[in-house]
Amino acid sequence: MHTRNDIPAADAANRIHANGSRASGARDIGDRLLALIDSIRGPDDLERTHVERATGLTLSVEADTVYLYGVRGAVADGWSYRLGATAGADDGVDSLLFTFHHADGDGADMAAICDPDFDAYRTALQEKGFDVKPVPGDRGSTRFWEFARDGVTVRIRTIGESRVRPAHACVSSISIRA
Repeated sequence: MHTRNDIPAADAANRIHANGSRASGARDIGDRLLALIDSIRGPDDLERTHVERATGLTLSVEADTVYLYGVRGAVADGWSYRLGATAGADDGVDSLLFTFHHADGDGADMAAICDPDFDAYRTALQEKGFDVKPVPGDRGSTRFWEFARDGVTVRIRTIGESRVRPAHACVSSISIRA
């Protein structure tokens, strides 16, 4: 069973080719995610067919994982992504979860996946009518950013791009509920 942080980059690259889906980098992935988020109006839009139509990605059933279905792919410089659907209490889709992972684990330089950066996501979502608020964390930090529009909630977690550019916020994960 894979966990959220257990996605071998080679396996991710092979799976993306095997199921016919291919995103061509962080910018392309960001554009697909923003299109998906904008298309979600209710719980039915979290279903596999809608997610595939909105993103252009082919999602596969995820046996022996916490996901009902999903897709993984290589991005660049050891980075991979995963988009998966988690089950709710009624066995329907509860949420979609998107994450970036690096083969070396936490602390990797995020420059290769930081376009679009958090500011670009925030601007795009606000332009699409989402209200935004930071959710406080420990010691004055922001735990995540929450965006809401008509019953759709998007939570974005960020990490500083690198030790050299810690203030430049990059997206590390996005969860979507409706």
